[in-house]
Amino acid sequence: VSKDFINRVISDRYQTVDEKKYLGVVTAIVRELHEQGDVVIIGRGGQYILKGLDEVWRMLLVADWDSRLQMVMDSFGLPEQDAEKFIREKDRTRTNFLSLFAEKERHNDPLFYDLVINLERVSMAKAEQMIINLIAP
Repeated sequence: VSKDFINRVISDRYQTVDEKKYLGVVTAIVRELHEQGDVVIIGRGGQYILKGLDEVWRMLLVADWDSRLQMVMDSFGLPEQDAEKFIREKDRTRTNFLSLFAEKERHNDPLFYDLVINLERVSMAKAEQMIINLIAP
């Protein structure tokens, strides 16, 4: 998204961005990206913002706590205690943000997504290939 677009969306006399305005900006950016086509949007409520539009695939990657903990420790070189704190904070932030779009119970409901991949059983590389195979024409 161009800097001009962001400036246009948020330009007004206010110095702070309230929750409603922030959601409006995020929604406008995600929709503009979708209109440009051939884009992957990870997070930011895209599964809600783009619900029902053509050529939109909603995917959810899941794993159990131990697998997530190990991935974070390996990926970021964090000790276990810091990795646990990181995961809990990210989960809290994600839940709070997505709750602005829909009820909390819906975020991990497999019926809301087109594809759910369990990363305990499938490597990230294999998950990426599965997604490509699904969406490639």
